[in-house]
Amino acid sequence: MKKFISILLCMILAVSACAFTAFASLGSASFDEVQAEKAEKNPENEEKEEAFVPDKTVKVCANKGNWENAPENSLEAINACDCEYISVGVKVTSDGIPVLMADDTLSRTCVDENGKTAKGSVSDYTLAEIQKFYLRNRNGGPHNKKTDCKIPTLSEALSAAFGKKLIIDFAIDDLDAILETINTSASASTAVLRPFGKADDIITKLSMKESVPETIIKYDGNIIFSVNKAIKSAKEAGLHLVQLGTKNQFGVIFYENVEKRIKNSSLSAIFSMTDRYNGKRGDNVAGWDDVIAHGYSIIETDYPEMLSRYVQQSEELRQKLSALTEKMNEYKDGAYPKNLMETCGTAYKTAIEAKDGVASMAQLNAAYSNLNNAFNALDLAEGTSTTEAALNFSFGRIITVVLCLCAVVAAQIFFVKRRKK
Repeated sequence: MKKFISILLCMILAVSACAFTAFASLGSASFDEVQAEKAEKNPENEEKEEAFVPDKTVKVCANKGNWENAPENSLEAINACDCEYISVGVKVTSDGIPVLMADDTLSRTCVDENGKTAKGSVSDYTLAEIQKFYLRNRNGGPHNKKTDCKIPTLSEALSAAFGKKLIIDFAIDDLDAILETINTSASASTAVLRPFGKADDIITKLSMKESVPETIIKYDGNIIFSVNKAIKSAKEAGLHLVQLGTKNQFGVIFYENVEKRIKNSSLSAIFSMTDRYNGKRGDNVAGWDDVIAHGYSIIETDYPEMLSRYVQQSEELRQKLSALTEKMNEYKDGAYPKNLMETCGTAYKTAIEAKDGVASMAQLNAAYSNLNNAFNALDLAEGTSTTEAALNFSFGRIITVVLCLCAVVAAQIFFVKRRKK
């Protein structure tokens, strides 16, 4: 009997020792081990088409130029812009010359030499006649005074915007006049077309032309089928710009699957804060944060100077985040509590996505804060025993404790019986 109890005691102690070792090892892990384990369990790691990595810098598009400092759609407003994109409206005169004008009529933005409101539409005048008018300041209207600025031609605007991208809004019926001006301009590479009309009609008409600048496919609405069709049409036509808009605050263009379709393609997405299809977002920091977080990387705004500062601050944050991610190498070779390493791994992955992709200032701030906090937690855990730092209850650990207790009880019983004999 004594021999049997001794053998049983030895077996229990041996199992307990192995379990205790396992218990301690469960409490720590290197960053590489945690990442490898998560990668094996992650279903997203199945083979899939390589995703297109968009330009990580958000681009600013000044709507009608910098009209806070000069009349909208004027050469002066274009020259006042220090951003990548400028959008202008274009209409065609009666003698076939494209000029800059957002409205069909002249009354909001133009006056004659006596300051009297201009009447009629651009198509009612020849170029010589329309250039007798003067532009009202800023965005026009009777409250804004007459300036010395004149209505510029598209050719003049292309020259003024050299080095930038000039997005040209026009009716698709005016395509021939627009293309003729662009193709005869020394600044043809500046032009980006944004015609009004259905995507299929636009692509069909463009396909019949020999030389066509970069073109934006635009869809304003809230039908997921039409959104997907616009994206698909742009991709199949070999285009790289798509613009989506909606009147609905929770519209389909903000759905996660739409965001993924854009990110996994060769498209950059434009969002305009300046019209009724802005998804009820304000043209401000909160609105910019929201739409950029949904994957839109070119933002059309009425406040290009403010948005440019926002982008600059975001890029400074991106650089700080990039420097912080390099710190992860300090933790790869050490053993740290597994739960802390998992938290750190998640924060690191989010930080890399924000650093390398389209990210808003709010996302960059959050990614930096979370990763920095994760590193601080690892620093605090350094030097403590892994079993103390990572003590959390799981089935395996409960079994370990039970076996240890069994070993202690068995030993007590053995020695008590031995004393009695």
